Amino acid sequence: MSIALAFLAAAVSACTARPALLNSERIEQQFGSYGVTILSQDSAVRRTSLYSDDSGHPICRTYAIVQYARSEYPEIHSIHSDVLAGASIGSSFSEKGWSIRKETTHIGSIELKDPAHPLASMMQLDAPAILATHVYDFHVVNASADIHYATIVETHHPQYLDAAQVIEIYGATDELTAAEKHGIYKLVLLDHWD
Repeated sequence: MSIALAFLAAAVSACTARPALLNSERIEQQFGSYGVTILSQDSAVRRTSLYSDDSGHPICRTYAIVQYARSEYPEIHSIHSDVLAGASIGSSFSEKGWSIRKETTHIGSIELKDPAHPLASMMQLDAPAILATHVYDFHVVNASADIHYATIVETHHPQYLDAAQVIEIYGATDELTAAEKHGIYKLVLLDHWD
């Protein structure tokens, strides 16, 4: 095999093996800081603000709704406990040697119309604004296991990611029905805000 061919094979292998950045990494890279605030949580669902901090004023860059799958896998029990205690999900698994796999089911957008909505305040947005949404199954993988950990609905600040950028990162998805789109809208903008 020629040196050029070997180099090309190694480069292709490196590109295909390299996972997409975690949200925490991408937010820190783009805005210079990253933090996570748990807005609410129980054993089934967690709502968080993944934010950058601009001089003591956190700006929500991703609003994430996490619906946990099963958590009784012994191999991830301690990591799941860390997550329930407030740790970042992706970083917690990555730091313990797990790979992350996201199976995207939908990428789209919703319109935030109400300037008084709590999400507009957290994102420091003047509504109306178009927010990208990304729905996916979050898997953690190592040599002996591939575990569906959660289904996650992310809503992104327009200065962070728009729908076209999310599609560029994760690929296009099939179109949802009007009822499915309304379900995402309801979940993100109507439920859990009281």
